[in-house]
Amino acid sequence: MASASVPEHRNLIPINNFISSTGPDGSLMVTDIYIFPEKLDEYVKLVTPVVHKMRAMPECLCCEISQDPTDPAHIRILHSWTKGTEWFTGACESQQWFVDYVKRFANIADKSRGREYQPP
Repeated sequence: MASASVPEHRNLIPINNFISSTGPDGSLMVTDIYIFPEKLDEYVKLVTPVVHKMRAMPECLCCEISQDPTDPAHIRILHSWTKGTEWFTGACESQQWFVDYVKRFANIADKSRGREYQPP
């Protein structure tokens, strides 16, 4: 069982932008976050097992992490699923492995450049 609710752990990190779209064939979610540039290697080590876990799920169509070439602190997370965003909340965000990722990520996030998550 997760030690925090999804909204609680979303508020641990500065999400600059969150876009989700769900249709009859699935969903696409894009999140913009900021880390301290000198922490990029640490972030890559932290996020790699999460990406692998998500890509291994049969519902995953893609899961990509990219860095803005003009702003090394800006990280974009894009993932697409055969199911909707509500499914993702239960299947991933509410799971302990995801909560642990968010809590560890919060330690290297540049909180001065983001905002708290605002539900749609």
